[in-house]
Amino acid sequence: MNLRSSSSKNNIAFQSQNIPKTPQKSRDEEIINYVEEETSSDSEDLEDSEYSKDDDEELLAELENLELEWNEAIEFAKSQNIEIFRSKKTLKRDLSSLSEPEDFFALIVPDELLLNICKWTNDNVAAQRNRKRRESHEKKWEPITLVKLKAFLGLLLLMPLVGKPTIKDYWSNKALTSTPGLKNILTRDEFLKIKRNIRFYNTQQA
Repeated sequence: MNLRSSSSKNNIAFQSQNIPKTPQKSRDEEIINYVEEETSSDSEDLEDSEYSKDDDEELLAELENLELEWNEAIEFAKSQNIEIFRSKKTLKRDLSSLSEPEDFFALIVPDELLLNICKWTNDNVAAQRNRKRRESHEKKWEPITLVKLKAFLGLLLLMPLVGKPTIKDYWSNKALTSTPGLKNILTRDEFLKIKRNIRFYNTQQA
């Protein structure tokens, strides 16, 4: 036996054990960072896009045409004695401070509701584990967080815009049909696990 080679291997193993490991970013941080980078690049593309006063004039012309059509519709309704609905109700909240799509989404689906969905989903998986033996991929379930749930809902809204035959096709590795951005937000397994286990009510009280 070569004592010198054995000793060098032991030294290498000892040194590798003492090398401090760099802490990995949490999955939530990876999702947030990727989405922020993508949204910032989208805004830069918008700023660099060609824009002219003709676009404004065209939009104003379209709005004027719509107003004329609306006025004609009102006059026709009056001539036919059709009752016109005129509601005096207005929004109770000032929306002038809101600018991003997620701000408006939060008005309809607040974080309090999403946190409840996270809890109901995690509780449902835990209850199923206790009742029966789960498959191996379900044993590896990681509790869903608010960030992951928002990412999941965002992908659900995005998928119809892309349009593929099956859910798994969105994570295809084929060069001509792949959708690389989705993989950086949620993996296919993460998405399918959430889809399979998500609950919008407390199953323990149902």
